[in-house]
Order: sequence, then structure tokens, then C-alpha cells
Amino acid sequence: TGDLAWLKSQQNNPTLSLERSIWSLAIKPGMDKFRELIPAPLHRSVGQLAGAFDLIAAACARGPRTLIHGDVHIGNLFFRQAAVGLFDWQCAQRGQGMRDVSYFICSSMPIRLRRLHERELLELYRETLAAAGASELPSCEALFAQHRWHALFTWSAMAITAAAASLQAEPIVRAALERSAAAVLDLDSLELLGGAGAKTI
Repeated sequence: TGDLAWLKSQQNNPTLSLERSIWSLAIKPGMDKFRELIPAPLHRSVGQLAGAFDLIAAACARGPRTLIHGDVHIGNLFFRQAAVGLFDWQCAQRGQGMRDVSYFICSSMPIRLRRLHERELLELYRETLAAAGASELPSCEALFAQHRWHALFTWSAMAITAAAASLQAEPIVRAALERSAAAVLDLDSLELLGGAGAKTI
């Protein structure tokens, strides 16, 4: 990771305190603004989620780490013939590769499609890492455990976006909130907030 050492990371993040404050202050307003889209279990866990920044951030930053875009949703993709590229690299950092994979799966895929293909997509990601010669290859179980944590992160990011009216158009916010909330419940990710799941990665 020497060539990536200049990138922001969980261990080297000058804006960490600001990010923690925004997280804790904005999740509840985001939930309240689109209350009809938030399932009851998430409403009941709002205090826990608002105070879970350090727990979730630490779990989502465990190694191996690589270059990640940090904000991979469908609005940041562009297509040129058979190639796909990414706009908006302001959140680029050194982190867990599953951040980008889970963020897209949980926020940008329709719920039914995610449920049908989620495991298959994680396996494809692992196969792609292997084909690219990744020096550390997580097991399928480890990737799924990471995915559960990143679902929590993704939903929280969508709630924060919802609280800031100018970041995304409302139809996009509503779709991402509903999709990521369903992912959190489908993956039983709220159970991780008790701490027992922190050792599963």
C-alpha cells in the first residue's frame, strides 16, 4: 500500500471529527424527512445508529485495503461503448474494496434484483479479484460479513444525504433510502450494532 499512502484513510483522516459530527447530527433529520420510507426497526435504532460512527467506520476500514472511489452510485457512472467509468472522485480514499461494491448494490440496484443476485455479485467480485492477481483474497464468507457492515454505512450515508436537501434530487434520495433500508433488514445488519458481529470479518 505504499503507493496509496497519500490517500485519506480511517487511520489518516483530517476530517474525521467533522464526519463524525455530521453523521450523529444528520441521521435522525434524514429519517424524519422521509419517515414513510423508513422501516420500524430502523426507526427504533436511530439513537444506536447515530452513535455508531466509530464502530461502523472501523469495521468498514479493516484490511486488506485498496483504492476506493467512496461514492459509487448509479449517478456517478458514465458509459462509453462497452466500458464503464466513474465521475466525482472527491471521496477517493484507501479502504476496504467492499465499500464501493456494497454501496452500489445497496443504493442503486432495485430491491428485487439485489435479492436475486446479491450473492452472485459478491462471488463475481471475488473472482475478479482473483483474476487480477490480488495478493490477499477474502473468502466468500468474509466478503458477505463485510457487505453486512457496508449496508449499514450505505443506509446511514443515504439518510445524511436526505437531510441535506441540495445534494440529490428527491426521487433519487427516496429510491436510495428505500433500497438501502431493505438491504439493512435483509442482511440483519442491525444485529452488528450490538458488537457481537464485529469479530466476524
